[in-house]
Order: sequence, then structure tokens, then C-alpha cells
Amino acid sequence: MVYQRKNSAADYPTVLTIQSNSTLSRDITGLRKYSEYEFQVLAFSSAGNGPKSPVQEVRTNEDGKI
Repeated sequence: MVYQRKNSAADYPTVLTIQSNSTLSRDITGLRKYSEYEFQVLAFSSAGNGPKSPVQEVRTNEDGKI
């Protein structure tokens, strides 16, 4: 999974590799409050990469959670 704060040239994308074929969700911590983020998922295996998911835009709450 790759995520980045939306419209922020100062932030580099964060890459999070999940190494489990049974994980369907993941908690992301350390996000800024009241900020918009863009998330995208790419599945890959030894056979190669799958298609990227559409970009999902979300806005955090006052506690920095979605």
C-alpha cells in the first residue's frame, strides 16, 4: 500500500508492505489531524504485479484517525 498527504510536495509517499495473504485491513498511525490523504493498493507475488487499485481519498478527524 502507498499513501501520501494530498497536495503536499514536502511529504514523500509512504510504502507499507503487508506480507500476509490473509490480511484484509490495516491500521495506519501517525497521520495528521484534519488532513486529506490518498491511498492506493498494489498486490504482487512471485508471478508479478497485479493492477493498482483506484486512488482512495480520505480526510482524518481531529484525532488523526480516519
